[in-house]
Amino acid sequence: MIAPFLVMLLFGIFAFGWAMNAVSTVRYTLETSSLPAAASRWRI
Repeated sequence: MIAPFLVMLLFGIFAFGWAMNAVSTVRYTLETSSLPAAASRWRI
């Protein structure tokens, strides 16, 4: 009776973790790709 609830809870935790991983990956990529542009902009 409680098995469907546990399966959905596990799926929700997995989806939330995957979403947080995707957000941090995008944020890290944006920071590393925009860093040289910002550095060259301030060098002028």
